[in-house]
Amino acid sequence: MPTATGAAHFTFPFTLEQFANSGAEGGGRIFRGHAAVFDRLSHDLGGYRVKIAPGAFTKVLDTNPDVHMVWDHDTRYVMGRTRNNTLELREDPMGLHTWCRLAPVSYVDDLAVLMEGGYIDQMSFACDIGSDTWTETDDEITRTINEVSALYDVTVCAQGAFPQTDSRLAADLASAIEAGRVQAGRADTAATPGSDGETAAAPAEESDGADVAPAGVGSRIAASRALAGAARHIHSK
Repeated sequence: MPTATGAAHFTFPFTLEQFANSGAEGGGRIFRGHAAVFDRLSHDLGGYRVKIAPGAFTKVLDTNPDVHMVWDHDTRYVMGRTRNNTLELREDPMGLHTWCRLAPVSYVDDLAVLMEGGYIDQMSFACDIGSDTWTETDDEITRTINEVSALYDVTVCAQGAFPQTDSRLAADLASAIEAGRVQAGRADTAATPGSDGETAAAPAEESDGADVAPAGVGSRIAASRALAGAARHIHSK
């Protein structure tokens, strides 16, 4: 959602699929899910909806970014990090796949209560957008994020722009294995993004994320771009 500063704030859910050991030392709960999903339409974000294109994270992940797993984008509540090998990110057919051994800290215990009770079941991410596309039909305006140029965090949050998925937690790796929810290694699953019933979009207008609408774009798109603001930082409410 746009804020008073003009920054566009979105949230993205995740699905927990399987548990596996990354080789990181120490205990802690394990989860695996998606911080973003491809080819899914968000809720209405104030006159437009957002979709993430497959491959949007390819270039940024190739740079081996230092990304934190946090709670509501608050770095006081760090739960994992790519740099210490407790957080692993990659693209799969569903979206931005997230695997994390959550740090054994008190607020993770609190988070587990909320997640296991169904109070919190979604995720988000913070990034800079390298390129996007705006399209318009009679029914709606869609902003497609084609490339993420920088990735800062993935986060657990209560409300997401994409409500399609759910989450679960394992108390620890040993209990996940005992419950039969772990396969050897981290085998990919052949997940296929679902359909949101999108209609065919009008010819795309390319954008570099600036807040000035390109020539030929309709007034509705111009208004939506102004609402999204010049800032390209994506995160939760």
